[in-house]
Amino acid sequence: MILDREHFSEQGENEDREHNINSVLRDDDLQAVLAKVSLSSDRDACALVCKRWKAIQDSNKKSMRLRAGPVMLERIAARFSSLTSLDMSQNSEFPGWKDSNLSLVAQSFSRLERLNINNCKGISDKGLTAIGQKLSSLQWLDVSGCKQITDLGVEHIASRCHGLRVLYLSRCKLITDNSLAALSQCRFLENLVLQGCTNIGDDGLIRLSEGCSSLQVLDLAKCGKVGDIGVKSIVHACSTFLHTLVLEDCPQVGDVGVIAAGECCQSLHTLLLGGCRLLSDFALDAYFRRHTNLTNLQVEFCMKLTDNGIKVVFANCPSLEVLDVRCCFLLTDMCFETLRLGENCIKELRISGCCGITSEGVKKVAESCPQLTFIEAKYCTHISTNTIVSIAFLDGCRVVLDKETLLF
Repeated sequence: MILDREHFSEQGENEDREHNINSVLRDDDLQAVLAKVSLSSDRDACALVCKRWKAIQDSNKKSMRLRAGPVMLERIAARFSSLTSLDMSQNSEFPGWKDSNLSLVAQSFSRLERLNINNCKGISDKGLTAIGQKLSSLQWLDVSGCKQITDLGVEHIASRCHGLRVLYLSRCKLITDNSLAALSQCRFLENLVLQGCTNIGDDGLIRLSEGCSSLQVLDLAKCGKVGDIGVKSIVHACSTFLHTLVLEDCPQVGDVGVIAAGECCQSLHTLLLGGCRLLSDFALDAYFRRHTNLTNLQVEFCMKLTDNGIKVVFANCPSLEVLDVRCCFLLTDMCFETLRLGENCIKELRISGCCGITSEGVKKVAESCPQLTFIEAKYCTHISTNTIVSIAFLDGCRVVLDKETLLF
């Protein structure tokens, strides 16, 4: 029998066909296999195998960061309908995305759970209305810096997206207490960031507390109308889960609000109070005699604080890791008296502008805190390079002074 070249060629093609994975695996089988690939680089490599693999890989894609224009958005909407996370945030002052683009997102990505449109200045209530109508499964939304958004847009989100867990509204200065009243419908809300929302106040927080009891993170920085009454109401409502409370630059917040947080929020580990100029030693004393598991305390520019207040902190809270007392002008070395040798967990200490603190105080901190890795001591007239280098810091500790940074 004579076998020619054509016979061998045909036989080889048959064998290739039998061993070709595309002829063995169905689409759902191949989809299940590709779904197990964890590294994005490996997933990209799989998409290069052939058109079929690319199409299936596209259908598996769950997350995307998009910086292109409307034309590309349309193409992506046609190919990646299964997306659950979409980042469209802008990094420039250019208006960027518009309401019409957001309407396309709402229509095309029905499974979307996470949407980031941070700093998209072209987005208004109309765009948020489209999101609320179509994306009821949304759980995470960032509209920080979307300056056209008002209460109307927030109300549409709150009334439709009842599963919302994380909401960023920073610098949305047109929203008022009515937005917080609407958000009380979001019973599962865990993280709420309202930084720089200057038109919200105590009435809004009181109404928010009527429905939201699951908050874990609440950021009210630079909310100038918020005072003790509103803070007291919301911390009581969220006492079980709240672990991070940010009240920086809230000039109307004083002792009453902070004491209320200490009385009921046993899970609180981060308390940022910088710029609360009404805060006094009385609040720290009352708070830290009840609450001893705080890890991050920032009270910079709280100018009524004295050594007595900080001594109570060190005496009652050995778990504290970060302390910021910059520009607390009444502090001296005496504030470190209650540090216990080797027992405190301080890792970062900022004392810039505290002219009453000297190198002796820094030495006390270095000796008492075995985990210390960072000290900022700018504009401290009694602390110099010559005195700092003589202190026995741990290897790797960084000390920032006026004109230089020392690494030990």
